[in-house]
Amino acid sequence: MPSWRIDLHVHGERSPDSTATFSQYAERMAQAGLYGFALTDHNAVPPAPLLAQLRERYPRYLFLSGVEVSAQEGHVLVYGVETAPSRGIALEELVEWAHARNAVVALAHPLRRFHGAGRRVAEGARVDALEGRNGRMGFGANSSTERLGVSRHLAVIGGSDAHETGSLGRAYTEFADEPPDSEAVLDAIRHQRTLPGGQNLSAAGRLSVGLRNLRLRTGRGFRSV
Repeated sequence: MPSWRIDLHVHGERSPDSTATFSQYAERMAQAGLYGFALTDHNAVPPAPLLAQLRERYPRYLFLSGVEVSAQEGHVLVYGVETAPSRGIALEELVEWAHARNAVVALAHPLRRFHGAGRRVAEGARVDALEGRNGRMGFGANSSTERLGVSRHLAVIGGSDAHETGSLGRAYTEFADEPPDSEAVLDAIRHQRTLPGGQNLSAAGRLSVGLRNLRLRTGRGFRSV
């Protein structure tokens, strides 16, 4: 049975902590072994002209509209929306807002010390999925999140959380059967037909990411993303 790898967590030009553009990621799709990726900038959906351009230039690949929302409880991934909700929105309100638009909601790296919603929220939030393989998280946190998602009968997804081109595809979500379009991806998440894959980040890698984030936060005057 064939599987199609899609990186469901990628940051481009509208994220203040990203050094890459979505067009640059698209150029590396084959090298990363991906069928597609989700455009999930911080609190900003991809502009319609950008999505149209990517789909025209790279018709073999899938580009899924998404956003990583800085919700009250932590960072939340929303897929299948054309606008972004207000920053700081409560998670319960965000879920209602997204579901009213036929979008799906996943907690991003819920066990991360900064920007994660935390275990208590992850154990009860009315979301569609948990990100159980984040390319910037270690084995312990990812495995714990994946087990929690399975125990809750939620979809478990994977994404690189790429902020630079070299990280694209480090983690991903596998979809089986026919090559999915955007709606098929959303439907697979709703019905728990996903399989997270890819790498966990080593201790040295996490230290490097932490130092990079500290440098960027200092440059922003410690303003959160």
